[in-house]
Amino acid sequence: MKLKIKWSTKQVSVDNIKPTPNNYKIKTDLGLQRLQHSLSSYGLAGTVICNTDLTLIDGNSRLEQAKLAGEKKIWVSLPDRRLTPKE
Repeated sequence: MKLKIKWSTKQVSVDNIKPTPNNYKIKTDLGLQRLQHSLSSYGLAGTVICNTDLTLIDGNSRLEQAKLAGEKKIWVSLPDRRLTPKE
């Protein structure tokens, strides 16, 4: 039986968040333009998702843009236990 994951959110210094080691997402100029437009129009509406050691699971591009914008902290969703690579 898999244990259910409970999530919490907190603000974390952008300098403490580690990029995803094997980010498979292919970045395109169009995708970056869309992300920049969305962030400038609406701000960061959600959190980035990290493992308990603050390694990103989802949100590499949003973290990069936050750093470029001079943000010092960002909201992060964290699991109540360390997730395995399969999870």
